[in-house]
Amino acid sequence: MSAPSSRAGKLALVTGASRGIGRATAIALARRGAAVALAARYADGCTGTAAAIREGGGTAASLHAANLADTRAATALGEDIIARHGRLDILANNAGLSTLGTVDAVTPSELARVLAVNVTAPWALMRAVLPGMKARGAGIVINLCSSRAHIPGKGCGACCASKAWLLRLTQCLHQEIVGSGVQVFAFSPGLTLTDMVRDIYDRADAPMALPLEAVPPPERAAQVIGWLAGGEAGDLAGLDIAIQFNDVTRRAGLETGEGEPSWC
Repeated sequence: MSAPSSRAGKLALVTGASRGIGRATAIALARRGAAVALAARYADGCTGTAAAIREGGGTAASLHAANLADTRAATALGEDIIARHGRLDILANNAGLSTLGTVDAVTPSELARVLAVNVTAPWALMRAVLPGMKARGAGIVINLCSSRAHIPGKGCGACCASKAWLLRLTQCLHQEIVGSGVQVFAFSPGLTLTDMVRDIYDRADAPMALPLEAVPPPERAAQVIGWLAGGEAGDLAGLDIAIQFNDVTRRAGLETGEGEPSWC
């Protein structure tokens, strides 16, 4: 495990922790000393993440099953974390859902499900844990956004709308909590090799601009999230943080200056 850091002794919750960026984030936070609560639709899906954390000498504090398409389940997850652990120091709203389809093809129920996972669940979790964070005068919230908040695309209406909504929600919250000691970040990880991206490549009817083998792994985004969780990036709170900009890669330690990215 990494040397003790400002995350040591902190409790973090990562949603969507069974795979992809969520799994890599949970492991990264544990390596930095945080005890990590893991949430996914099925708790069994997090057992592999928990095992990887423990093998690295970290602490998997608890495993939680939560269908975040159900607002009541999202609220209950936040309440359960507080009831079990007494507090939450770091919230990583990573879980996300995308439905591909044109505006006239996506059904209202499909759109509602995307909005529930991508917007309402983060809102419900923030609502559950913010009172404690503000009372302690400290806390970190990281919402996983996307460049799709700004870049429209055919068949991406549901995703684009939900990510734009989450970005603005994050920025509104930032204005509400300035001076409280709590920091909230909107982070867009860029193209990342997740199951969702593999599916998009498999379904593409034309060659993609970037070969699949060149798509960065989840550990790249996770390293930035781990850095944001340390409290050293307060100047970026409330901003639209893209991994390609804001000098993020250098500040987060992704650029080693030795010819290889530090997540290799």
